[in-house]
Amino acid sequence: PRSTTADALQRATGALSTAATARMDAELPWFRELSAPDRSGVGLIVQAGIKAFVDWFRADDGSPAPGA
Repeated sequence: PRSTTADALQRATGALSTAATARMDAELPWFRELSAPDRSGVGLIVQAGIKAFVDWFRADDGSPAPGA
């Protein structure tokens, strides 16, 4: 069921964020050149995007989550 998948996605948000950041570090020279605070800021954006996706996926009607 969709709710079970949404729960699994929510539990995996940390791992997904880590994987996305690692991939950017491996493939994007501009990302590697950022300062630690800027890299952290990009990480926060990644986390927010993943959370917004999980919230959207959890919605039964497929409409955007409130505040997204």
